[in-house]
Amino acid sequence: MSLFTVENLGWLMILAILILTGKGIYGKIIGSQEAVGNFAYMKLSNYRLLVGLSELVGLILLVIPATAIYGAIIMGSIMSAAVVIHLSLFGGAKTYFPILIGVLGYLSVILRHLI
Repeated sequence: MSLFTVENLGWLMILAILILTGKGIYGKIIGSQEAVGNFAYMKLSNYRLLVGLSELVGLILLVIPATAIYGAIIMGSIMSAAVVIHLSLFGGAKTYFPILIGVLGYLSVILRHLI
């Protein structure tokens, strides 16, 4: 059995998503100064905890093989909203990060289940 399989590549993508989003999710849930400041600037302070918990649920569902497609849909939806906010409020700065997370989420499901 080879270590370099398409399914393992999907799991590697999940690991990348965990690493890339972990700090942000944690900051949103506990209310780090950076997250609170960002959401205050966007005038979305009331939704910071909801966004953090939604991302956490999406991430947990993405890791579980039976619910991975639902996790990908949740993460893709949240990241799509993040792209729209970055385009409208920040002039398009840093839109690559949410796009990368969304694409990796969907690709990980495809590689782990459909191929």
